Amino acid sequence: MKTKVLKLPIKGNYSVVTLGIGYFDGLHLGHQELIKRVLQEAKKTGTKSAIFTFSPFMHRVLGKKYLDGELTPLEFKLEKLKQLGIEICYILDFNMEMAKLSPEAFLETVLKPLNIKTIICGSDFRFGHLGKGGIKELNAMFKTLVVPLLEVYGQKVSSTTIYQYLKEGKVHKIPDFLGDYYTFTGIVIKGLGNGKKLGINTANMEAGAFVLPKNGVYKVRVQVQGKEYWGLANVGCHPSIDKLSKNIVEVHILNFNQQIYGQAIRVKFHEFIREERKFASLEELKKQIKLDTFLHFKD
Repeated sequence: MKTKVLKLPIKGNYSVVTLGIGYFDGLHLGHQELIKRVLQEAKKTGTKSAIFTFSPFMHRVLGKKYLDGELTPLEFKLEKLKQLGIEICYILDFNMEMAKLSPEAFLETVLKPLNIKTIICGSDFRFGHLGKGGIKELNAMFKTLVVPLLEVYGQKVSSTTIYQYLKEGKVHKIPDFLGDYYTFTGIVIKGLGNGKKLGINTANMEAGAFVLPKNGVYKVRVQVQGKEYWGLANVGCHPSIDKLSKNIVEVHILNFNQQIYGQAIRVKFHEFIREERKFASLEELKKQIKLDTFLHFKD
């Protein structure tokens, strides 16, 4: 898959494309339906399949603080788009200048130069300053196809729904909307050695650009060194030992005992087990970890 970062003024020769447009955070089942439609239309019309997205995180640029991360930071979004078969990804370098463009200016200066045969979007897609542009404005310049919103159990499939489940710790519900368990990827860093003091090996990771689920202990599936293992993940700030200034993910990988500092591992959150809490001693914490392991990994 080819990637192209777009900055104003947009110049150059561009392949004729069928273009899916949106932020695509999470690449949930609704996004996947849209991408499937892009691939079908591109094949039908003999055009390249393309996705148009934005970076950095729009909410961060606009100063909206209610989200502290993304479901799929750009690197992982591109990886997934490639897996889904998209040929080109256009990434708009989003900034306050872009945010202030009127819908008409956005169409004329950003989209028009891209040689778009057909544009495909969700029924709630908005663009331009204060989101004043929509399907009507797109349709005035391009052939526009609209993918209806998906619902699961009467609830809209959306990034916002998935964020809410993460913040409530309801990670078991997320596969019905995302198509998979919520996955966090991080680089293992050196901790304070408390796992070693407990006689339990753990891998520590900072959140990076990812949004983390509610603080607590989770049953997880861990991908490391090309293999998968079950594990327990604590999301939080170590209240029992050395309270940290920011949340981290600390994973105890079952049946795995190797030094993996500096390596990337993937953690899939399957089930919320319990709240993070403060223990009176390291020994009490160790007993609880053993109990969590016994209760949730009996087999």
